[in-house]
Amino acid sequence: YKLKLSGNKPELIERIKTNIDENAIKLPQVYVPTSKGNKIIGETEYILHFYNSPIISLGSAHKMAKEVLNIDDKIEYIYFYLLQQNQKSNNSDHRTANIINSLVLYYKKTNKDKDVIRKYTNYATYLSVTQGIHSAAFLYSSEENIIDRLFIYFNYHLEYYENMLFIDTVSRRLFKNLFYEDIKSFEDTDKNFCDEICELLFAQIYNNRNITLNNLPTINYVLEKIKKENEIRMTKYDF
Repeated sequence: YKLKLSGNKPELIERIKTNIDENAIKLPQVYVPTSKGNKIIGETEYILHFYNSPIISLGSAHKMAKEVLNIDDKIEYIYFYLLQQNQKSNNSDHRTANIINSLVLYYKKTNKDKDVIRKYTNYATYLSVTQGIHSAAFLYSSEENIIDRLFIYFNYHLEYYENMLFIDTVSRRLFKNLFYEDIKSFEDTDKNFCDEICELLFAQIYNNRNITLNNLPTINYVLEKIKKENEIRMTKYDF
């Protein structure tokens, strides 16, 4: 179509409408939701999010979402509900960590406040490492194997922590303080225990293979306590 290109925008638009049949223009179809459509999309976003989820069935997520009104973020609400129920039923730290890890991924996807992301990331790591310490006390007798085993529990969020230390240049001292304060906002904990979890993380990130349980007296105490409690139980039921 040879159309005159001079003129202002309204003139060009009118010229195209007058001289070109709309059926002759081949463009991909674009569907733009109405305001009501946008509302429905927002209210049902949880369906795709929890589809095939390992922590909750889609039916249960749908039931919870339908029961609440005036909640802007139903996905976050469902995660909070799961955490609350998990704590009431005294389920394992492993399941709690899984719920929080999924929540953290959602927060990252939606660009949630970075302090909120850090707080939940730290708590998930704390729960995982604590669970790992209990497992290591039963499974390993070698100190070297215990340290290597505990390193594994940082892997899920290792890149996040490397970014904090290397890109955001958070000092180790500040890191420890933030970690402790974050955990304390969820449950009672020991400052030395939190600091030693951080030292384990630093050892993994900075490839410090010289760290031993002697450098981690609080963790070592917990390990020995668990071992002794297990020995007492075994002796009690030894016929």
